[in-house]
Amino acid sequence: MPQFDTTTFISQLFWLAISFGMVVFCFARIFIPRFNAILEKRFLKIRNDSEQAEQMQAEAQALFDKSQVRLDETRKDADKMIKMTIANLESNREKHLAMMQSELQKGLKAIEKAHEDQLMTLHEQLAPIAQTCAIQILDRLTIPATDASLFHLNDEGQMHAPN
Repeated sequence: MPQFDTTTFISQLFWLAISFGMVVFCFARIFIPRFNAILEKRFLKIRNDSEQAEQMQAEAQALFDKSQVRLDETRKDADKMIKMTIANLESNREKHLAMMQSELQKGLKAIEKAHEDQLMTLHEQLAPIAQTCAIQILDRLTIPATDASLFHLNDEGQMHAPN
């Protein structure tokens, strides 16, 4: 085997050292700085992005807090409006109820008055009819009509003999 030939060990070690040195030099001067630059850019970008995310999260939290405050204020305003509307409806209901009760009272009084008028008219019309009926009944009972004139109707429609 030619690799184990002792006469070429020194030249192989020389070229090994030169090749290894060039590889180390290339890595140290070219590749590692480029990798470091890329890693540093990534690190800076990640750090900037995380700072921006923290700022945005803080802004979002502030906006959320403001919206909660506005929402609470809006709910309070809505509750006030609802209470005012309920109070207005209640007062309007009371007014309408009172107005309807007064109209019903007026209507009831008008009906009672009409009923009394009709009752009075009926009593006025009933008196002559009752007198004629009494005369006819007495005629049928064979009481002479002259005796029937002795009976008169009082205000309640009952017959009584004059004194």
